[in-house]
Amino acid sequence: MATWRPARIPADLARDMILNGWDEEPIGGIDSESDISDVEDPDYCPPGHVRPSGNQPAPAEQDQSDTEESSESSEEEMDIVSNRTSRKGSYWAELPPTQAKTPSHNLLRSRSGPAPGFSTVSPIDAWKLFITDSILEEVLRCTNMEGRRVATNRGKEWKKLSKEELMAFIGLTILVGSEKNWEVPIRVLFGSPLHNPMYKATMSIGRFEDIRRLLRFDDKRTRASRLETDHMTAFRYIWDLFLVNCRQKFIPSDCVTVDEQLVPFRGRTKFLQYMPSKPAKYGIKIFWVCDARTPYAIDGIVYTGRQPGEEVQKNLGENTVRTPNLPTYITEAMGRCGVTKAANQQQERSTEGQQKRKRCQMCPRNKDRKATNCCWKCSTPVCNGHSQKQIVCDNCTQ
Repeated sequence: MATWRPARIPADLARDMILNGWDEEPIGGIDSESDISDVEDPDYCPPGHVRPSGNQPAPAEQDQSDTEESSESSEEEMDIVSNRTSRKGSYWAELPPTQAKTPSHNLLRSRSGPAPGFSTVSPIDAWKLFITDSILEEVLRCTNMEGRRVATNRGKEWKKLSKEELMAFIGLTILVGSEKNWEVPIRVLFGSPLHNPMYKATMSIGRFEDIRRLLRFDDKRTRASRLETDHMTAFRYIWDLFLVNCRQKFIPSDCVTVDEQLVPFRGRTKFLQYMPSKPAKYGIKIFWVCDARTPYAIDGIVYTGRQPGEEVQKNLGENTVRTPNLPTYITEAMGRCGVTKAANQQQERSTEGQQKRKRCQMCPRNKDRKATNCCWKCSTPVCNGHSQKQIVCDNCTQ
Protein backbone atom coordinates (compact mmCIF):
# COMPACT_ATOMS: atom_id res chain seq x y z
CA MET A 1 0.00 0.00 0.00
CA ALA A 2 1.56 3.28 -1.11
CA THR A 3 1.82 6.03 1.46
CA TRP A 4 0.76 9.55 0.62
CA ARG A 5 3.50 12.11 0.27
CA PRO A 6 2.97 15.74 -0.65
CA ALA A 7 4.21 16.77 -4.03
CA ARG A 8 7.48 18.65 -4.24
CA ILE A 9 8.02 21.32 -6.84
CA PRO A 10 11.12 23.32 -7.75
CA ALA A 11 11.74 26.64 -6.02
CA ASP A 12 11.55 28.68 -9.25
CA LEU A 13 8.15 27.21 -10.14
CA ALA A 14 6.84 27.82 -6.62
CA ARG A 15 7.92 31.46 -6.79
CA ASP A 16 6.12 31.93 -10.12
CA MET A 17 2.98 30.32 -8.74
CA ILE A 18 2.99 32.67 -5.75
CA LEU A 19 3.46 35.74 -7.93
CA ASN A 20 0.93 34.70 -10.63
CA GLY A 21 -1.68 33.20 -8.32
CA TRP A 22 -3.03 29.73 -7.75
CA ASP A 23 -5.33 29.57 -10.78
CA GLU A 24 -3.44 26.82 -12.46
CA GLU A 25 -4.14 23.20 -11.64
CA PRO A 26 -1.74 21.42 -9.38
CA ILE A 27 0.96 19.45 -11.01
CA GLY A 28 0.11 16.22 -9.29
CA GLY A 29 -2.92 14.83 -7.61
CA ILE A 30 -3.33 13.70 -4.09
CA ASP A 31 -2.24 10.16 -4.77
CA SER A 32 0.36 11.07 -7.34
CA GLU A 33 4.01 11.19 -6.54
CA SER A 34 6.49 13.75 -7.77
CA ASP A 35 8.60 12.75 -10.70
CA ILE A 36 11.51 14.83 -9.31
CA SER A 37 13.83 12.68 -7.29
CA ASP A 38 15.26 13.75 -3.96
CA VAL A 39 18.76 13.74 -5.36
CA GLU A 40 17.93 15.97 -8.33
CA ASP A 41 16.15 18.54 -6.15
CA PRO A 42 18.82 20.88 -4.78
CA ASP A 43 16.38 22.57 -2.41
CA TYR A 44 15.09 19.39 -0.83
CA CYS A 45 15.52 19.25 2.93
CA PRO A 46 14.90 15.97 4.75
CA PRO A 47 12.46 15.97 7.66
CA GLY A 48 14.06 17.03 10.94
CA HIS A 49 16.65 19.29 9.28
CA VAL A 50 16.74 23.06 9.04
CA ARG A 51 16.92 24.53 5.57
CA PRO A 52 19.98 26.78 5.23
CA SER A 53 19.29 30.41 4.46
CA GLY A 54 20.45 32.07 1.29
CA ASN A 55 23.36 33.87 3.01
CA GLN A 56 24.64 30.75 4.79
CA PRO A 57 27.56 29.10 2.99
CA ALA A 58 27.52 25.55 1.80
CA PRO A 59 28.79 22.81 4.13
CA ALA A 60 32.05 22.39 2.22
CA GLU A 61 32.69 26.14 2.19
CA GLN A 62 31.75 26.36 5.87
CA ASP A 63 34.18 23.58 6.79
CA GLN A 64 36.93 25.29 4.83
CA SER A 65 36.27 28.63 6.54
CA ASP A 66 36.22 26.95 9.98
CA THR A 67 39.56 25.32 9.19
CA GLU A 68 41.06 28.65 8.15
CA GLU A 69 39.74 30.39 11.29
CA SER A 70 41.07 27.62 13.53
CA SER A 71 44.49 27.77 11.86
CA GLU A 72 44.60 31.57 12.26
CA SER A 73 43.59 31.32 15.92
CA SER A 74 46.19 28.61 16.54
CA GLU A 75 48.87 30.78 14.91
CA GLU A 76 47.87 33.72 17.11
CA GLU A 77 48.01 31.51 20.19
CA MET A 78 51.49 30.30 19.20
CA ASP A 79 52.64 33.90 18.73
CA ILE A 80 51.31 34.82 22.18
CA VAL A 81 53.04 31.82 23.76
CA SER A 82 56.33 32.61 22.02
CA ASN A 83 56.18 36.26 23.10
CA ARG A 84 55.58 35.33 26.72
CA THR A 85 58.35 32.73 26.85
CA SER A 86 61.75 33.99 27.97
CA ARG A 87 65.08 32.92 26.54
CA LYS A 88 65.62 30.56 29.48
CA GLY A 89 62.29 28.81 29.01
CA SER A 90 60.21 30.61 31.67
CA TYR A 91 56.61 31.38 30.72
CA TRP A 92 55.07 34.65 31.86
CA ALA A 93 51.30 34.40 32.11
CA GLU A 94 49.06 37.40 31.61
CA LEU A 95 46.79 36.57 34.55
CA PRO A 96 47.92 35.57 38.04
CA PRO A 97 47.58 31.90 38.97
CA THR A 98 44.40 30.76 40.60
CA GLN A 99 44.56 30.96 44.35
CA ALA A 100 44.49 27.57 45.97
CA LYS A 101 44.91 26.35 49.49
CA THR A 102 48.19 27.44 51.03
CA PRO A 103 50.57 24.49 51.53
CA SER A 104 51.23 23.52 55.12
CA HIS A 105 54.95 24.32 54.91
CA ASN A 106 54.14 27.90 53.87
CA LEU A 107 51.79 28.64 56.73
CA LEU A 108 53.04 31.16 59.27
CA ARG A 109 52.96 29.74 62.77
CA SER A 110 53.53 33.12 64.43
CA ARG A 111 52.70 36.74 63.76
CA SER A 112 55.30 38.61 61.73
CA GLY A 113 56.91 41.65 63.27
CA PRO A 114 59.12 42.35 66.29
CA ALA A 115 59.87 39.26 68.34
CA PRO A 116 57.97 39.01 71.62
CA GLY A 117 59.83 40.19 74.71
CA PHE A 118 61.71 43.01 73.01
CA SER A 119 60.28 46.51 73.29
CA THR A 120 61.81 49.89 72.54
CA VAL A 121 60.93 53.27 74.03
CA SER A 122 63.85 55.44 72.92
CA PRO A 123 66.52 55.19 70.18
CA ILE A 124 69.07 53.95 72.71
CA ASP A 125 66.80 50.96 73.42
CA ALA A 126 66.80 50.03 69.72
CA TRP A 127 70.60 50.42 69.67
CA LYS A 128 71.03 48.01 72.56
CA LEU A 129 68.94 45.36 70.81
CA PHE A 130 71.54 44.98 68.06
CA ILE A 131 74.78 46.25 69.62
CA THR A 132 74.63 44.11 72.72
CA ASP A 133 77.01 43.97 75.67
CA SER A 134 78.74 40.91 74.24
CA ILE A 135 79.77 42.89 71.17
CA LEU A 136 80.98 45.85 73.23
CA GLU A 137 82.95 43.60 75.58
CA GLU A 138 84.71 41.92 72.65
CA VAL A 139 85.63 45.31 71.17
CA LEU A 140 86.91 46.54 74.56
CA ARG A 141 89.02 43.42 75.08
CA CYS A 142 90.66 43.58 71.63
CA THR A 143 91.18 47.37 71.76
CA ASN A 144 92.79 47.32 75.21
CA MET A 145 95.02 44.44 74.13
CA GLU A 146 96.22 46.39 71.08
CA GLY A 147 96.62 49.58 73.14
CA ARG A 148 98.85 47.86 75.72
CA ARG A 149 100.99 46.34 72.97
CA VAL A 150 101.55 49.68 71.19
CA ALA A 151 102.14 51.57 74.46
CA THR A 152 104.69 48.99 75.64
CA ASN A 153 106.64 49.27 72.37
CA ARG A 154 106.79 53.06 72.80
CA GLY A 155 107.65 52.91 76.47
CA LYS A 156 104.38 54.44 77.61
CA GLU A 157 101.40 53.32 79.66
CA TRP A 158 97.99 52.64 78.13
CA LYS A 159 94.91 54.02 79.84
CA LYS A 160 92.31 51.27 79.91
CA LEU A 161 89.30 51.97 77.71
CA SER A 162 85.99 51.71 79.56
CA LYS A 163 82.53 50.97 78.23
CA GLU A 164 81.30 54.54 78.85
CA GLU A 165 84.27 55.96 77.00
CA LEU A 166 83.69 53.60 74.07
CA MET A 167 80.02 54.62 73.89
CA ALA A 168 81.09 58.29 73.94
CA PHE A 169 83.49 57.63 71.06
CA ILE A 170 80.73 55.92 69.04
CA GLY A 171 78.37 58.82 69.78
CA LEU A 172 80.88 61.37 68.49
CA THR A 173 81.40 59.31 65.34
CA ILE A 174 77.65 59.24 64.71
CA LEU A 175 77.51 62.99 65.37
CA VAL A 176 80.18 63.62 62.73
CA GLY A 177 78.15 61.68 60.19
CA SER A 178 74.83 63.33 61.05
CA GLU A 179 76.37 66.79 60.64
CA LYS A 180 78.11 65.70 57.40
CA ASN A 181 81.53 66.67 58.71
CA TRP A 182 83.34 63.54 57.54
CA GLU A 183 85.69 65.62 55.35
CA VAL A 184 86.54 68.11 58.12
CA PRO A 185 89.83 67.42 59.94
CA ILE A 186 89.53 66.17 63.52
CA ARG A 187 91.55 69.05 64.96
CA VAL A 188 89.24 71.55 63.29
CA LEU A 189 86.16 69.85 64.77
CA PHE A 190 87.62 69.88 68.27
CA GLY A 191 89.40 73.26 68.11
CA SER A 192 87.31 75.57 65.95
CA PRO A 193 84.65 77.64 67.77
CA LEU A 194 82.46 77.46 64.63
CA HIS A 195 81.73 73.77 65.10
CA ASN A 196 79.65 71.90 67.64
CA PRO A 197 81.11 72.29 71.17
CA MET A 198 79.95 68.73 71.97
CA TYR A 199 83.20 67.30 70.58
CA LYS A 200 85.47 69.19 72.99
CA ALA A 201 83.12 68.65 75.95
CA THR A 202 83.05 64.86 75.50
CA MET A 203 86.77 64.00 75.39
CA SER A 204 90.12 65.44 74.41
CA ILE A 205 91.34 65.33 70.85
CA GLY A 206 94.34 63.20 71.80
CA ARG A 207 92.17 60.53 73.43
CA PHE A 208 89.80 60.49 70.47
CA GLU A 209 92.65 59.95 68.01
CA ASP A 210 94.17 57.18 70.17
CA ILE A 211 90.89 55.26 70.29
CA ARG A 212 90.30 55.74 66.57
CA ARG A 213 93.80 54.51 65.72
CA LEU A 214 93.87 51.51 68.07
CA LEU A 215 90.27 50.31 67.73
CA ARG A 216 90.31 46.55 67.04
CA PHE A 217 87.67 43.84 66.60
CA ASP A 218 89.81 40.69 66.86
CA ASP A 219 93.03 39.39 68.33
CA LYS A 220 95.79 40.62 66.08
CA ARG A 221 98.21 37.95 67.29
CA THR A 222 96.20 35.13 65.66
CA ARG A 223 94.97 37.05 62.63
CA ALA A 224 97.67 35.79 60.26
CA SER A 225 96.54 32.16 60.53
CA ARG A 226 92.89 33.08 60.07
CA LEU A 227 93.61 35.20 57.00
CA GLU A 228 94.57 32.05 55.12
CA THR A 229 90.91 31.03 54.93
CA ASP A 230 88.96 34.28 55.33
CA HIS A 231 89.61 37.76 53.99
CA MET A 232 87.18 39.28 56.51
CA THR A 233 88.68 37.64 59.55
CA ALA A 234 89.45 41.00 61.24
CA PHE A 235 85.72 41.70 61.61
CA ARG A 236 84.10 38.29 61.14
CA TYR A 237 83.28 37.53 64.78
CA ILE A 238 81.62 40.89 65.46
CA TRP A 239 79.70 40.61 62.19
CA ASP A 240 78.37 37.18 63.11
CA LEU A 241 77.21 38.42 66.51
CA PHE A 242 75.39 41.30 64.86
CA LEU A 243 73.60 38.99 62.41
CA VAL A 244 72.49 36.72 65.24
CA ASN A 245 70.82 39.72 66.90
CA CYS A 246 69.14 40.67 63.61
CA ARG A 247 67.63 37.20 63.22
CA GLN A 248 66.47 36.94 66.82
CA LYS A 249 64.79 40.33 67.15
CA PHE A 250 62.35 40.05 64.24
CA ILE A 251 59.94 37.47 62.81
CA PRO A 252 59.75 37.86 59.01
CA SER A 253 56.57 37.70 56.98
CA ASP A 254 55.80 35.24 54.20
CA CYS A 255 57.63 37.41 51.63
CA VAL A 256 61.38 38.08 51.74
CA THR A 257 63.72 39.50 49.10
CA VAL A 258 67.45 39.28 48.42
CA ASP A 259 69.36 42.24 47.01
CA GLU A 260 72.78 43.83 47.11
CA GLN A 261 74.00 47.05 48.71
CA LEU A 262 77.24 48.95 48.15
CA VAL A 263 78.39 50.55 51.41
CA PRO A 264 80.63 53.52 50.49
CA PHE A 265 84.21 52.83 51.53
CA ARG A 266 87.60 53.84 50.10
CA GLY A 267 89.91 52.42 52.76
CA ARG A 268 92.35 49.54 52.52
CA THR A 269 90.71 46.16 52.12
CA LYS A 270 91.10 43.14 49.84
CA PHE A 271 87.44 42.99 48.87
CA LEU A 272 86.84 46.59 47.80
CA GLN A 273 84.34 46.62 44.95
CA TYR A 274 83.94 49.03 42.05
CA MET A 275 80.39 49.37 40.74
CA PRO A 276 79.99 52.27 38.29
CA SER A 277 76.19 52.02 38.36
CA LYS A 278 76.09 52.90 42.08
CA PRO A 279 76.30 56.47 43.35
CA ALA A 280 79.33 55.75 45.56
CA LYS A 281 81.22 53.77 42.87
CA TYR A 282 83.62 52.22 45.46
CA GLY A 283 82.69 50.34 48.59
CA ILE A 284 81.91 47.01 50.26
CA LYS A 285 79.16 44.92 48.70
CA ILE A 286 76.69 43.23 51.02
CA PHE A 287 73.89 40.84 50.03
CA TRP A 288 70.93 41.44 52.33
CA VAL A 289 67.90 39.26 53.04
CA CYS A 290 65.14 41.74 53.87
CA ASP A 291 61.50 41.45 54.73
CA ALA A 292 59.42 42.55 51.74
CA ARG A 293 56.73 44.22 53.87
CA THR A 294 58.95 46.16 56.26
CA PRO A 295 62.43 47.64 55.67
CA TYR A 296 64.17 45.21 58.01
CA ALA A 297 67.42 43.36 57.30
CA ILE A 298 67.08 39.75 58.46
CA ASP A 299 70.46 38.42 57.37
CA GLY A 300 73.42 39.52 55.27
CA ILE A 301 76.52 38.24 53.52
CA VAL A 302 79.55 40.42 52.86
CA TYR A 303 81.03 39.69 49.45
CA THR A 304 84.74 39.17 50.10
CA GLY A 305 85.65 37.91 46.65
CA ARG A 306 87.36 34.61 46.04
CA GLN A 307 88.65 33.17 49.28
CA PRO A 308 92.16 31.68 49.43
CA GLY A 309 92.23 28.32 47.67
CA GLU A 310 88.81 28.70 46.02
CA GLU A 311 88.08 28.60 42.31
CA VAL A 312 86.63 31.42 40.26
CA GLN A 313 83.00 31.95 41.22
CA LYS A 314 80.26 31.73 38.60
CA ASN A 315 76.60 32.71 38.92
CA LEU A 316 77.29 34.81 42.00
CA GLY A 317 73.69 35.87 42.53
CA GLU A 318 72.33 32.31 42.29
CA ASN A 319 75.00 30.92 44.61
CA THR A 320 74.35 33.67 47.14
CA VAL A 321 70.65 32.85 47.30
CA ARG A 322 71.42 29.15 47.77
CA THR A 323 74.16 29.66 50.34
CA PRO A 324 73.75 27.66 53.55
CA ASN A 325 74.35 30.80 55.62
CA LEU A 326 70.82 31.97 54.93
CA PRO A 327 68.14 31.34 57.57
CA THR A 328 66.84 27.79 57.79
CA TYR A 329 63.25 28.71 56.96
CA ILE A 330 64.36 30.24 53.63
CA THR A 331 66.51 27.32 52.46
CA GLU A 332 63.92 24.74 53.54
CA ALA A 333 61.15 26.59 51.72
CA MET A 334 63.28 26.76 48.58
CA GLY A 335 63.96 23.04 48.75
CA ARG A 336 60.29 22.17 49.30
CA CYS A 337 59.20 24.35 46.42
CA GLY A 338 61.76 22.70 44.12
CA VAL A 339 63.70 25.87 43.35
CA THR A 340 67.07 24.12 43.23
CA LYS A 341 65.83 21.21 41.16
CA ALA A 342 63.97 23.42 38.71
CA ALA A 343 66.94 25.73 38.27
CA ASN A 344 69.27 22.80 37.60
CA GLN A 345 66.90 21.30 35.05
CA GLN A 346 66.53 24.66 33.35
CA GLN A 347 70.30 25.06 33.16
CA GLU A 348 70.65 21.58 31.67
CA ARG A 349 68.04 22.39 29.02
CA SER A 350 69.75 25.66 28.13
CA THR A 351 73.17 24.00 27.70
CA GLU A 352 71.83 20.93 25.93
CA GLY A 353 72.78 20.79 22.30
CA GLN A 354 75.20 23.72 22.53
CA GLN A 355 78.67 22.67 21.45
CA LYS A 356 81.47 25.05 22.31
CA ARG A 357 83.66 26.07 19.40
CA LYS A 358 87.29 25.15 19.94
CA ARG A 359 90.47 26.94 18.93
CA CYS A 360 92.71 25.85 16.07
CA GLN A 361 95.76 24.07 17.45
CA MET A 362 97.89 24.92 14.40
CA CYS A 363 97.39 28.71 14.40
CA PRO A 364 99.62 31.01 16.48
CA ARG A 365 98.17 32.33 19.68
CA ASN A 366 97.96 35.91 18.44
CA LYS A 367 95.58 34.91 15.62
CA ASP A 368 93.41 32.74 17.86
CA ARG A 369 91.17 31.31 15.16
CA LYS A 370 88.09 29.30 16.04
CA ALA A 371 87.78 25.85 14.50
CA THR A 372 84.63 23.94 13.73
CA ASN A 373 86.37 20.98 12.04
CA CYS A 374 88.54 18.26 13.52
CA CYS A 375 91.16 16.00 12.05
CA TRP A 376 89.74 12.57 11.27
CA LYS A 377 92.92 10.83 12.50
CA CYS A 378 93.92 12.61 15.71
CA SER A 379 90.70 14.63 16.36
CA THR A 380 92.70 17.86 16.63
CA PRO A 381 90.63 21.05 16.12
CA VAL A 382 91.85 22.81 12.96
CA CYS A 383 90.68 25.78 10.94
CA ASN A 384 90.11 25.88 7.18
CA GLY A 385 93.58 27.29 6.59
CA HIS A 386 95.35 24.30 8.17
CA SER A 387 93.17 21.52 6.79
CA GLN A 388 92.68 19.85 3.44
CA LYS A 389 89.49 18.80 1.72
CA GLN A 390 89.45 15.54 3.68
CA ILE A 391 89.68 17.58 6.90
CA VAL A 392 93.14 16.31 7.77
CA CYS A 393 95.51 18.48 9.74
CA ASP A 394 99.01 19.24 8.48
CA ASN A 395 100.69 17.00 11.08
CA CYS A 396 98.77 13.92 9.89
CA THR A 397 99.60 14.50 6.19
CA GLN A 398 103.37 14.41 6.82
